[in-house]
Amino acid sequence: MRTLTASDRSILTRLASGLPTGSFERRTILAGIAKQAIEFTSDEQMQKYLKEHPKADPKKHSVKEKGGKGKGEGKSREIKSADGKDPHHVMGAAGGNKVFMGNYTVKHLQTHAQPGKGSVFSGKIKPEDISAAINKIPAKFFEEGGGAFEIDVPNAGSDLVQKSSDILKKYPNAKKITVPKQEGVVMGEDGKPKMGEDGKPIPKMVDVTAYVVDDGEDAFSTNKMTVVLRPANPQFMPEEAKKDEELSGALNDKKGFAVLTAFPGKKDVPKASEWGDEYAIIVPNGGKGADADVQKALGSSKKGFVIHHPQEFGSMRKLSSIDRSALIRLASSLPEGSPERRAILASLDKTAKVERFVGEIGGYLYAVQIEGVNPRFAQAAFGRQLDDLRLIEAWKNGAKKDWVSTKPRKGQKPLPELKKWLASVGPREFYAKWDLRVDDDTRVIYFK
Repeated sequence: MRTLTASDRSILTRLASGLPTGSFERRTILAGIAKQAIEFTSDEQMQKYLKEHPKADPKKHSVKEKGGKGKGEGKSREIKSADGKDPHHVMGAAGGNKVFMGNYTVKHLQTHAQPGKGSVFSGKIKPEDISAAINKIPAKFFEEGGGAFEIDVPNAGSDLVQKSSDILKKYPNAKKITVPKQEGVVMGEDGKPKMGEDGKPIPKMVDVTAYVVDDGEDAFSTNKMTVVLRPANPQFMPEEAKKDEELSGALNDKKGFAVLTAFPGKKDVPKASEWGDEYAIIVPNGGKGADADVQKALGSSKKGFVIHHPQEFGSMRKLSSIDRSALIRLASSLPEGSPERRAILASLDKTAKVERFVGEIGGYLYAVQIEGVNPRFAQAAFGRQLDDLRLIEAWKNGAKKDWVSTKPRKGQKPLPELKKWLASVGPREFYAKWDLRVDDDTRVIYFK
């Protein structure tokens, strides 16, 4: 019996949230997820989950053991804010440096939890997550004045800011929209941030291009996270932070830094005002689950725009390959014969729609049409590729095998010959991976 990944749980939870409250399908998915063992990063996170899922078995879940300190020198501690609500944070770092993160920065980072504003973290980002990342940064980085630092973080999130040319190459039919994205705060003539009625800095918004695609967030998963740190400027800091003895001492010693932002993905993305037409935001899931600005942008053009994700599981609408794969993995993780497993498999049969892909990826000719497999799995993140390859290998055990003639001396080219074979045989499911750098007289294809 296999367990679900964090990405699987995220996909399934989003899928359930789009179903009618109280519906059989919604209750089935949530009940299946609740039966999975989850390892949480903190006791607070586990208790919150158990409170939100009263039927979950506490004995199945655990809190991940804390590792030792990395290259940094301490944990995050709080500085009480002036309004007594959300605190600020000070974090120890390598070389005796101190890193300040204001409560407004924390709130900004938490906007990276919903598609539409940029890359999305795999879970709600917390100060302790940033502190753990900062602990991995060497002293030399701070000695050189900081900047953007790229860190390896397993399942960091989805990299949803990419070059427009790369997005359109993979998704030529992606829908183009314009959305606002925050880039720092509005500055006054005195060089200080302008404050809003709530006493917080007014965010500076920049209009950027976004492309709406059908693939889910999981198709863009990344194990990279970037943290941007700069020397702290006291004029941008609240009074309560400047009065903190430890932080004040670090500022005087030129060892005080501030977190400007953090996001899943690589560090080579310029600031939003410099994107132009070169970079854009990816909005996955056909826009489903995205923030209000995306919904507003789509609102004027929803007519004729098909969102390929179901409002009702098991209804006439079709499940995407990403959703189906997650549901198949959920079913395989449940005990054989259980009501949840039978219900999910039955619903999958009702909504069966096997997607296909025939074309070249990375020097190989792929032909993929298998239930529950992303037909373009070769372009997915490495971890997701492994999941699909396991499904393919299991599927091949019960498949038939044939050989397609591709003799170069007879003028037989792989792609046309493959298409002829598919047209003549008409298989329900098939799989082939041919190396186009090699001239073979015959090539194998599996089918059912």
